[in-house]
Amino acid sequence: MHCCGHTDVGKKRKINEDYFLIRNEKEYFSAVVCDGMGGAASGNVASRLACEIYQETLESSLKGVDLYSITREEMVKILRLSVVCANKAVYAKSQTDNKCYGMGTTLVAFFSCPALNAAVNVGDSRLYTVSNRMAIQITKDHSLVQMLVDNGALTEKEALQHPKRNIILRALGVEDMVEPDMFFNIEFDYILLCTDGLSNFVSRRDMEDIIYMQSRWRTITDEKRVKMLVDLANKKGGTDNITAVLIGKE
Repeated sequence: MHCCGHTDVGKKRKINEDYFLIRNEKEYFSAVVCDGMGGAASGNVASRLACEIYQETLESSLKGVDLYSITREEMVKILRLSVVCANKAVYAKSQTDNKCYGMGTTLVAFFSCPALNAAVNVGDSRLYTVSNRMAIQITKDHSLVQMLVDNGALTEKEALQHPKRNIILRALGVEDMVEPDMFFNIEFDYILLCTDGLSNFVSRRDMEDIIYMQSRWRTITDEKRVKMLVDLANKKGGTDNITAVLIGKE
């Protein structure tokens, strides 16, 4: 598996509250992306802390586990624990440090080992699969506009321009407990993890065109594709921090 990521502060913000971590080990692969909330209340602290505690808990939980025969049920427990521990760390920091009061963060992550692969998310950072030149959103946003779409009050097109599209209903660090969504056995050529600073400006068609872009004159690396995605989000607005992590199966 090959992977690269890029994060950018964007054109309007002064602080980058996004953070990501990638681990490409011999027996497993892990990537996690977080989008902090709070601005002056340390959203950047929340996103970094969540990524680090999530990954530390994951690595600790995998010790002694046979990744060639691990079951879905075992993986559910490990992923839930990783998210719960990340949530508790962010929540505790927000309650004990006045500078961090009210902070929180989204989280989206992908994990793969010989026996299975899985994704987990809280908030509105997303995981897309890209296969056969088609990008598909796998995660579902925990947001106000998504709830309105689900209830039939908004169309997906209307949701894209809704003035309250940035209001999320679930995040790490806001309460002492949180429940993530999980997805298993994901088929893909590529996986794209991203914050809403990318998905709010870069369409699925744009993702497809850039990820499958070819050139007769030069090699287009995955690093270049990720940078092109981020640059396009900036070109189309750049009003938020932007993070993209691109994962290739081969």
